[in-house]
Amino acid sequence: MRRRTAVVLFLGLFFIPGSAQADNTVCKGAIFLVPDGSRHTGSFTAAGQLRWFRFAPKAGRSYSIGIENLSPTDLQPFVEFSEDNTRLESCAGPELATLFTESHEPASKAVKGTIGSARASFTSEKSVDAFFAISTGKVKQSFRIHVEETTLYSPWFTTMGSFETYYRLANTTAGFVNATLRLVNEAGATVATHSLTIAADSVASVIYTGVAAPTMVGLAVPDNTTGQSILTHSGPPGAIAVTGSWGDGKTMFVPIAFTARRQR
Repeated sequence: MRRRTAVVLFLGLFFIPGSAQADNTVCKGAIFLVPDGSRHTGSFTAAGQLRWFRFAPKAGRSYSIGIENLSPTDLQPFVEFSEDNTRLESCAGPELATLFTESHEPASKAVKGTIGSARASFTSEKSVDAFFAISTGKVKQSFRIHVEETTLYSPWFTTMGSFETYYRLANTTAGFVNATLRLVNEAGATVATHSLTIAADSVASVIYTGVAAPTMVGLAVPDNTTGQSILTHSGPPGAIAVTGSWGDGKTMFVPIAFTARRQR
């Protein structure tokens, strides 16, 4: 049996009328969630129960899962990410390399250490349904759950003529964040990838499409290439602030936008 990853969770936000009632108990009946931040509510009717969920991550995209405890109790559920083992009743899913982000802003963990809501972030390596479960402890509980994509997109980079494209990444949280910048040309082929870890409340060195320089990370993208930029990260929604521009590296710089298209 392969290992499972578990974490204790809880959050408490606003009740959203009309949200779907999540009340399944087995992996094969996992409720399908759309990773657009939509909230779904559910409840446990007895101690020790599981509630199963699944969603369709895409390869090379990053996601954040959050679970909020709606019951007036300090006992919290946990999330259990699926791997290919007998506990999942043959509901195989990808192995998820996760980072638990309760202490990252906006913090869902109290200063003195009590978890208010559980959050876990990961980047999917495969376009295969991901299964996970949450569980109650010794009491009945109500909960709200959401999944959202945290990938950041920019529709433009260029190395045409004497131009290069420049990127500056900042970690806006109090915890480290792993990030990967990928450049894709007009034909859909990846022409450069750079992964880095950004310390808490820190700014990374400038990354650009040229050759390595003393103060910048060079991606050595071939000349006369254009395409899009995709940034994935292991933080909660909004963890990474990124700015981009293209220019001649001297007097001309034109800003380019990065947006989280499916993040709420």
